[in-house]
Amino acid sequence: MTSAVVCERVRRVADTCAATGPARSTIARALDDLARIESWAAARRAELVRLLAERHGSFPEADIADSTGTTLNAAAKETERANTLTRAGSFADALDAGEIRPGHVDALTRAAKGLDDAQTAELFDQQAELARMAASSSIRDFERHLER
Repeated sequence: MTSAVVCERVRRVADTCAATGPARSTIARALDDLARIESWAAARRAELVRLLAERHGSFPEADIADSTGTTLNAAAKETERANTLTRAGSFADALDAGEIRPGHVDALTRAAKGLDDAQTAELFDQQAELARMAASSSIRDFERHLER
């Protein structure tokens, strides 16, 4: 999603919040816009986490926690998400476009945990198909699919 599209979505959300008695459909569209903005922001955050780890050390969690006021556990989750997106470019693209939510990426991350190297490779070989599936399903439905 381009910054111009993000700005347009932000404007629609702000206009809806400022409106007197917006229609239900207008509120629903603003909620969708906001979810897509949040996905785009999560993609940007993951990219920054990846850059931090790549260029400034092997323990980015401390810097992430300090910079954002979160815990080391939350920072570790951010690092895991960034690592998954690095490995699954289809998911990175879908998150950036606002087509999936961070929870879809986290579900893929959890699914990969505990798999051996061959199983993990097989899972990530299916990333394009999985990203398409994630884009058309709720996070819970996507989790159920991955559990099979």
